[in-house]
Amino acid sequence: MKAKYKTENNEYEASKWHVAEKESQLKLLGRKDGSRFLRDVLWLYKYSSGFGEDPRQAFWVLLMLLVLPLLFLVCIELSNNFVWWGFDHSRIDAVFTEWLKFIPLTRAADKNELGLLYAFMVFWQLLITIQTALFVFALRNNFRR
Repeated sequence: MKAKYKTENNEYEASKWHVAEKESQLKLLGRKDGSRFLRDVLWLYKYSSGFGEDPRQAFWVLLMLLVLPLLFLVCIELSNNFVWWGFDHSRIDAVFTEWLKFIPLTRAADKNELGLLYAFMVFWQLLITIQTALFVFALRNNFRR
């Protein structure tokens, strides 16, 4: 049915069939024992972009992926350099510079730095890149209907 609606250029119905198809795949994978990885990937696809059909959901997940490292770094900085009369404002630039290392299209930490931190920054950049692609696809699908 999905292919039939695609050939007829009925994107609204094709979208509904796409979501129904992915939901049924998710339910079937939930019953099998050996397909945990595929089920987890499909679950992430559902909750990160509504199976590529909900740009608002994809945008909020993308925004969360961008802001979460900043909040984490601010909390670490507050716990390390807390002064009773306020935050040490001289460290704001350092926190912002460190946060930019988590954003794609910027250079991650040097490989000579902490290996685990470098690996985490590269992983986070990949997550943001994938979520950006899901957001763009969901936005495209929304405009096609």
